[in-house]
Amino acid sequence: MVEVADANITDLAVQFPSTAYFTLAKADIEQPIVRQLRESEAAFVKGRLEMGARVMIPSAPPANADPVTAKAMTKARNDALAARARWLDRLRGAAAKWSGELGAQLLLAEAECRSGNAAEALTAIRRAELLAPADPHVLVWKGNAMILQAAALSGPERDQMVAAGRKLILAANKADNEAVEPLLGYYRSFAVAGETPGTHAVEALQRAWEEVPAAPETRLALARTLAQKGSPVIAQSIILPVAAGPYDSPERPAAQALLNSLRNGVSAGSGGGAR
Repeated sequence: MVEVADANITDLAVQFPSTAYFTLAKADIEQPIVRQLRESEAAFVKGRLEMGARVMIPSAPPANADPVTAKAMTKARNDALAARARWLDRLRGAAAKWSGELGAQLLLAEAECRSGNAAEALTAIRRAELLAPADPHVLVWKGNAMILQAAALSGPERDQMVAAGRKLILAANKADNEAVEPLLGYYRSFAVAGETPGTHAVEALQRAWEEVPAAPETRLALARTLAQKGSPVIAQSIILPVAAGPYDSPERPAAQALLNSLRNGVSAGSGGGAR
């Protein structure tokens, strides 16, 4: 063992030559794959990057908001809705121009679904189905679009369509059980249908978070769910990186509001001895 304080750089270089550690065969080093995007692919890259910012619409002001706050909240909401409408128009134009590009159709289907436009989402999915009917991404967004459409129905017809939509999402999960999209799609299907997520839905959300822990939207959804299920301390640890981390995501305002409410709730309910 060498005492670093008594050795100079030359001594260490002699005793621990760089070639003494390990040698990697050239074939063992995975080389990066670099290629130029096609024009059709480049057209919707920007739309994909904007997804989070465009589907996160600020809330309308509460009835008891003061006039200044109400005006600011209303403006923020109206601006976000207008920006989303322009974004959707661009995605629709790109999907129509490159009708043979699966990625463009799937991006539009997701954007329409997450904007609450069931009919438009199904139109995009039909184009995607012509290109790749068994693709797991197609199955996920077709299922989501069907559940969104079912939300406007009632009675047995509604229940049947929700079940059929979830069946497609589960089929996507079976086809690719490492993919995150089916997990999130299954969880979201409950919110879209106006139902309380069950145990399996929460497990799917948690698995999605474990697979992509940096995703702010997934963290926000999981923290909200944990808070509702009576685990505010764990919810705080989940949401903290989104609310106070270095990356200013579109989810940050909602994350900060959730974190503040959790801290206030925990503080208010923390009196008394341990139970």
